[in-house]
Order: sequence, then structure tokens, then C-alpha cells
Amino acid sequence: MKKLFIFLLSIFISLSSYGEFKEIGANNQGKTYYVDNETVIEDNGYIYFLMLTDYRIPFKGFLSDKTYMKGSCSGLRYMPLSATAYKGQMGRGESQTMPDPPPHISHLILLGITQASTS
Repeated sequence: MKKLFIFLLSIFISLSSYGEFKEIGANNQGKTYYVDNETVIEDNGYIYFLMLTDYRIPFKGFLSDKTYMKGSCSGLRYMPLSATAYKGQMGRGESQTMPDPPPHISHLILLGITQASTS
């Protein structure tokens, strides 16, 4: 388990500044959600992906975050593995690792990724 976590963390770090984020959706609280399709990995029934959340209204002093997620397509369950918050929009500016990833609509995003990966 520790090796898997280190492996996933290294992927997250290496991919956090590369790739293109595709808009997945937005909510009425001013949050827009994006997924980097290049980071989507399927392994043993789980799906891993990097998600960016952009805030129109600052959340705890930050305007965006990138969260590396683990999800189960069969049960539409998800778990944030790590998150980094940014002072600027779209994952730019001063950053800080977050001990508790922010709330997301990840189950809806996971459903979209699952449907896209099976088609």
C-alpha cells in the first residue's frame, strides 16, 4: 500500500504542471470543475485522475485547487488522495498542500469519466 501511495504521489507531482484540463461542469456556488484526461489511469477496478477546481469566490483564501482522486466506477465512490490549493485561478500562483481536500462534486465527475472510458 505504501509503495502504491508513493507511486501515485510521484505521478501527481510529475503531472501537476502538465497536460490540459477539460471542463467537466460547474455548480451554482461558483465552482468550475476540470479533469486532465491525460492523467486518467484505470487499475484493478479503480480509476485515478487529476481534477482542478476553480473558484469564482475564494475558498479559505484560495482561488483554485488540484486534487488527485481515486474512484470506483462500479460503486461511483471516490476518495481524494492529495490536494494542493493555489492563490491564483486555474492552479497558478502560490501553492499550499491541503491536509483535508475540499468538498467536490466528484461523484458526478467520476460518472462522466467512467462513461467516457467505457465508450
